[in-house]
Amino acid sequence: MVKHPIGDLNEGERVLVDAVKVTADIKTVFIVKGRAYFYSHFRILDDPSG
Repeated sequence: MVKHPIGDLNEGERVLVDAVKVTADIKTVFIVKGRAYFYSHFRILDDPSG
């Protein structure tokens, strides 16, 4: 779930992560809708219903 508005994503929006990558300086990024976002912009939901 998106913590706050960032790029084309809205606060509270549930998104699927297409891939998880690591930058050259060892920072985790999620690929969502073809764009990379730092993982800290998201809350991980382990139950799809909420």
